[in-house]
Amino acid sequence: MIAKIKRGFWIFMGTIWITFLATIMASEKGTGGIGINGFITLIVWIAFMYLMIKVSIVLSNVAFTILVLVLSFTTGSITEKQIQGLVYIGLFCVGLYLVYLYSNYRDKINKKVAEQHKAGITCCPKCASTRIHYVQKREVTDEINYKYDEDGDIVGAIPSTHTEGGYYECDKCGKIFK
Repeated sequence: MIAKIKRGFWIFMGTIWITFLATIMASEKGTGGIGINGFITLIVWIAFMYLMIKVSIVLSNVAFTILVLVLSFTTGSITEKQIQGLVYIGLFCVGLYLVYLYSNYRDKINKKVAEQHKAGITCCPKCASTRIHYVQKREVTDEINYKYDEDGDIVGAIPSTHTEGGYYECDKCGKIFK
């Protein structure tokens, strides 16, 4: 359910971006647009929306942005102020995309960890690696157990120890967990 809501949010953000760029495409040259025919712009907008929904949100947005920038520079209809605005909006979109990537990465890791736990396999909660080892904590007490021979002479001394829990350590990322 959460994954569908996230995907819907990213499609909504992508739709806003593509619509914004389509507006630049269809606007007259004198008003800061490229001056492409409105019907052609609508067809391109529909094609990129389809690409966004069926293939990849990021691929669609990046490809459409490149298309608009190439058309803007080749027609000479983009101003310095518009470039500055596009840079700010582009940086904002890159930031959102990085959040999107991290969110998807964490979702995949969490899903893999849940599958591993369901199967009874212990794995790292940070990277889902099964390359882990268990480290036992040992505490040495002051008590010493003496070994005696048949004559009653001391032949050895062994300090008594007891194990007090332990922890797992991931060999891949180094995370320590219980």
